[in-house]
Amino acid sequence: MYVFLNNSNTFNLYRTRSSTTYYGTCYNSFCCSGYTGSSCSQAICNGITSCPNGGTCASPNACVCAPGFGGSQCSDINECQTGTDNCQQNCTNTHGSFTCSCESGYIMNSDGATCTAICNGITSCPNGGTCASPNACVCAPGFGGSQCSDINECQTGTDNCQQNCTNTHGSFTCSCESGYIMNSDGATCTDIDECLDINGGCSEYCRNLNGSYECYCKKGLHLESDSKTCIDIDECSSNNGECDHVCKNDHAVFRCECYQGFGLDENGKSCNDNNECLGSNKCSQSCNNTIGSYVCSCDPEYQLESDGFTCTDIDDCLGIECFNKGRCVDFPGSYTCKCEEGFEGEHCEFDINECLYLNGGCQDQCLNTNGSFQCQCRDNTVLEENGVSCRGDSSQPTIFQTYKIARRLLPRGCAFTNLMSCQGAGNGLEIKLSSTDSWYRLNTNMSIQYTYGIVFAEVDNFSIPVSLSGLIVVIKTGKFELITGSVRYQETEGTQMSDMHDDNCMFFSTTPKDIYDFVSSGSFLGTVFERLKNKLPSWLQFSKSGVGLLSVTDLKTNVVYGNSIDTINECTGSPVFNDRLYSVFIFGTDMAINIYGNRIHVPGPLQGNKFCIIVDICQNTGGTVFLMLPQESRNLLDDVEMLKDMTNNGVRFRPRGIGLSFLQGVNVHYKTSELKLWNGDELFQYRIFQSANLWLGTDIEYKSESEYFDLEVTGQTDVFFAVPSISSLFLDVFLEEWNGLIQFKDFTATPTVRIPMFGKVFEITFNGLMMASLNVYVSIGGYEDRIWCGNGANPPGVFVTFLLDVNPFRNIPIVGDWIFRAGFRVRAFVTTEEKLSAETQIDIVNDISQMKNMVEKYRILINAFVNNITGIISSTSEDAISQILTSISELEAILTKRLAGISDLQFVLSEVKQMWKRYITLKEHTAVLQDELEFHTGGFAANLSHLIESETKGIGRNIDVTISKITTKVSSLLKGYTGFGVQFTGVVSLFSLDFSTMTIELVIGAKSLGQCSKFRKVYELLQGESAFRVLASTSIPIKLGYFLSYIKHRSLSIAIGDGKFVAHVQIGVSILGMKASGDLLISNNGLFVALEGNIWDIFLARVEMSAELGQKWHDLTFSVKGKTVGSVRRTRYDNWKRF
Repeated sequence: MYVFLNNSNTFNLYRTRSSTTYYGTCYNSFCCSGYTGSSCSQAICNGITSCPNGGTCASPNACVCAPGFGGSQCSDINECQTGTDNCQQNCTNTHGSFTCSCESGYIMNSDGATCTAICNGITSCPNGGTCASPNACVCAPGFGGSQCSDINECQTGTDNCQQNCTNTHGSFTCSCESGYIMNSDGATCTDIDECLDINGGCSEYCRNLNGSYECYCKKGLHLESDSKTCIDIDECSSNNGECDHVCKNDHAVFRCECYQGFGLDENGKSCNDNNECLGSNKCSQSCNNTIGSYVCSCDPEYQLESDGFTCTDIDDCLGIECFNKGRCVDFPGSYTCKCEEGFEGEHCEFDINECLYLNGGCQDQCLNTNGSFQCQCRDNTVLEENGVSCRGDSSQPTIFQTYKIARRLLPRGCAFTNLMSCQGAGNGLEIKLSSTDSWYRLNTNMSIQYTYGIVFAEVDNFSIPVSLSGLIVVIKTGKFELITGSVRYQETEGTQMSDMHDDNCMFFSTTPKDIYDFVSSGSFLGTVFERLKNKLPSWLQFSKSGVGLLSVTDLKTNVVYGNSIDTINECTGSPVFNDRLYSVFIFGTDMAINIYGNRIHVPGPLQGNKFCIIVDICQNTGGTVFLMLPQESRNLLDDVEMLKDMTNNGVRFRPRGIGLSFLQGVNVHYKTSELKLWNGDELFQYRIFQSANLWLGTDIEYKSESEYFDLEVTGQTDVFFAVPSISSLFLDVFLEEWNGLIQFKDFTATPTVRIPMFGKVFEITFNGLMMASLNVYVSIGGYEDRIWCGNGANPPGVFVTFLLDVNPFRNIPIVGDWIFRAGFRVRAFVTTEEKLSAETQIDIVNDISQMKNMVEKYRILINAFVNNITGIISSTSEDAISQILTSISELEAILTKRLAGISDLQFVLSEVKQMWKRYITLKEHTAVLQDELEFHTGGFAANLSHLIESETKGIGRNIDVTISKITTKVSSLLKGYTGFGVQFTGVVSLFSLDFSTMTIELVIGAKSLGQCSKFRKVYELLQGESAFRVLASTSIPIKLGYFLSYIKHRSLSIAIGDGKFVAHVQIGVSILGMKASGDLLISNNGLFVALEGNIWDIFLARVEMSAELGQKWHDLTFSVKGKTVGSVRRTRYDNWKRF
C-alpha cells in the first residue's frame, strides 16, 4: 500500500508493508524491518529468505509451508494424529504426507483412502448385493443369504397378497381369483357383484357370492338346467302339495282348497269337517252331521221330501172317512175328524143330542133331530124368530131379576173343590172349581166329583166359567179330566162336600128356565170376556158383538196342559209351554176387539170354523192370553187405526194368532238357542230369549221400495217380541228399544238391492233363498243413542242369516267375477233410522181441548143428577158417584196441565198415559154404578145408566183418536232404510289380482257404519259419497307375487263409489333387504304401496312402490322410489293419504 503526501508540488508515497518512505525531492532508500532486497520485496523469515521443507517466506517470519508441513518452521504435520487424513481404516504418517492402508479382509480402493470389503474373494455380492464387511453381503430387496440368492416371498409368507402370490426374481406379484378385481394397492382384491350387470343374467333373483353369484327363485319356482331361468314348480304334482283335498297350482304359488262341507285349517293345508248342523244347513227339522256333509231327518210322523231337506207331515187323513160331511184334519202323528154342527165321534158318526145338554138352549121343549134339534113351545106360546124363545110367556122373572145378577153375567158359586196345584208356575197357587150348587164325591169311585151348578175355574183372584149346567171331574195322580154336558150321577150316589166361599158368591139350584135365561142372554161369552179383563192390558178388551148366540156345544171351557193344545184343531200353533195349565175356550160367534176404545168388529167364522182363546190361568200377576183366528176372520188388523200407517207403507198382517203376556209367558220355541249375526262391523252372538211377551202368528204381505233396497215378502211367520211394557204397548211402540225374532214357516221373498257405481245403477236380486235356513232378528226404536261399531254394537234394523245357492252379485262390476261359495251362510242387515228424537213436536191441543169440554159436560150432568136423586139411591151408588166425580176431576186436571204443557213427544206421551189410567178408573167406577142402578125401580136409573155409559164411551173414543195420532207420528219417524249389508264366503279377485278365499262383507249406505274403523281409510277417500263397501278377510297368509304377502286376520276393505274405486289392505313387503308391513291401495289409477322400514339393518328408509293394473301378481312391474330418512328404528310409514 502506498501513501502519497502532496506538499509544494511534491508528493510522498508511504508503503504500509514496510517502513520504506519516499520523499519527493530528496530520496533516501531503506528496507523496512523484515524485508530485504533492492526493492525491499523479499521477506525475511527466521533470518533467512526461505522456509524449511520447501516452504516460502511470504512475509516477515511468516512461512507458507508446502503440503504436509506447517508451523513457523514448516515442520511435518502428522495427519494421522490431527485427523486430517482421509483414510477409511488405517493411517501411517510420512514426511510431509501420510499413507492409508486397509485392515485384513479389505482391499484399498483406487482413491488410496477407502477400503472395500472382500466377500468370497471379490469385492461385490451377487444379484446387486453389497459386500458390507468381509464375507458379509448386504443383499438387495428380494435376495438373501451369504450369496444373495433370490428369496421366494410366496413361500416364506412375506408377501402381502390377499389372494394369489407369484414369485419373481428378486420380488413377487399378486393376483386375484376369478370373480374378484385387484385394488390399486396391487395386493388386495374386491368381489365383483355380477348381479349389478343385467341381474347376472338371472330371470328372477340374483344372489352375489364371494367371487361368484348364483341365480335363485322365489318359493314355488325352480331353476332350469342353465342355472339362470326360473320355471314354476307344480307343488300339486308331488303329494298333492300336502293338501288334504284339492290343490290348485298357480305361477309360483299354490293353495289348498277343501271339498264342500269342509273348512280350511289355519295351517292352510288341512281340511276340517264343517258341522253344518251348527248353522249352515237347509234342514227344516233335524240335522245330523256327517264327515264332509250332513243329512236331514224328520220328527216322528213327518217324512223327508225328495229335496233331502224339507220335512212334511205324513198325511194321516189318507184313507180316512169322516161321516156326515165331516172333514179330516191332519196333525203330526194323528188326525181328527172336524164334524159338522150336530155330530160327534171319532169319525163324526154320532148325532149329538143337543136336548140332553142345556135343553138345547130352548125355553120350553127341545126335540132332537139328526145333526140338529128343534125348540117347541106349549101353552099358547109361539116360537120366536131366534128359534129358542117362546113369545107369550113373560109372567116369570128372569134369573137375573131374581138374584139381581148385573149385566147378565154368570154368577160365581160358593161351593168349591180343589182341582190341582199350578205346577210349573212356581207360585204355589191352587186351581179350584167353584159351583153355584153343591159338590159331590161319587161313593163308588172316590176319584170322581160332580156338581149340577154353574162352574168356574179359579186361581187366586181370577176366575173363568167352565160349564153352565154341571160338571164331572175325574182326578187321578197328576192328571184330571173335565166332562161337561148332562151329569149322569144322582145326588144320592155321592157324598156332599163342604168347602164353601164366604163372600161374593151365590148358591142356588138352576132350573131349565134359568139355563135358558143364561143361554139366550149370551151370558157365558160375556162372562168369559169380562173375566179376561184381569188377564189383558187395559187398552185391550174382548166383548160380544151383534146378537149371535153360542152353540150349546160351545158353552164350556176346558182346562188342559199346554202339550195337549196342538191336538185341538182350532188352537193349533199357539206358542204355549207344555207343562203349564191353560183354560181353553172355543166358540163360533161374532166378537169385538177394543183397542184404546176403538171397537173392531170381528165377524163370526164360517163353515164350522171357530175362534180359540187360551189363557194361562196360573199367572196371578198379569196374565198370558192367546187368540187364535180362523181364516175368514184374519183381516181384523186392517181396521186398527194406529196400524193403518203400516198398511199404507206396504205391510199387511193377517194374523192366525195373537199372544200377549205380562210375564214373558209366550214360548218362543225357536229352532236354535243362539244366532250369530252381523251388524256391519262385527259378528255378535245373540242368545235367543226363551220366552217373550208379544207374539204374532201371521200371514204377511210386505212390499217396500227405497233408494237402495226393495223387498217383497209373502208367507207365514211367527213374530216374537220382547218389549219394554205390555201395559202401554201402543203408546210405547218404538219409543223404547224393541227386540224381536221372526221365524218364517212358508214364504217367498225377493230382496232387491240397487247399487250406484260407475255412473250406473246395478240391481242385486237374491234368488234361491232357502226357507229352512232363514233367521231374522229385529231391533228398532228407542230414544237412546245406538252404538254402530265394535263389540257392543247395537245398530237399529233387521238382521238376517240365510243360505243361498246362487251368486247374487254375478252382474255387478268388480265383484261379479268373484267365486261365490254356494250353500254357505249369508248374513245381511237392513238399517233403519238411528233413533227417535226426544224433542219431536206433536200438536194435540185441539184434541185435548175437545176432550176437556166433554169431561166438563160429563161432570155437570152427573152433578145435576146427584142433586135430584139424593136420598133415594143406595149408599153403594152414592159412593160410586163420588168416585166417578173424583175420577172426572183428576182427568180434568191432567187435561188442563196438557193444554199448558210443552209439545215434546216425550212429555205428551207421559201425560197421555196418565190420562188413560184415569179413564180406566172412571170406567171401573161407572161399571159399579151401572150394576147398582140396573135393578133400581126408580125411573131415573135407566136414564142415569145410559148417560154415564154414553159419556164414558165418548171420552174413550176421543182418547183413542189422540193416541192414534201419536202412534202415527211415531211410526212415521221410523220409515225407510238407511243402508244394507251382506256378508258371505268367496274367492276375491280385483283387476286380475287374486286374494284367495275370504269372508266378504258388502255394505251400501249406512253412513254411520261407514265410519267404523275397518272402513276408515276408504271411507275418508270417498267422504260424502254414497258408496258400496266391501270388506274381506282370511285366516291364512297369502303370497301376492314376488314382493308382497297378505297378512292373515287383516281386512281387505273396498269402496266402490260413482266413478271411483278404492281398495285398502295391510300387507307384508320384502324388498331391497327391507321387511315391513305397509298399506296397499288399489284404485282405478293403479296399485300403490307406501312403507317405512330398515334396509339391511343399516338405514331407515321410506319406500313407495306403484304399478299399473291388468296383470297377475307375479307379472306386475313395480316402480320403486325412496330415500333414507335416518338411523335404524322400528316403525311403519303410513302414507296412504298421498295416494
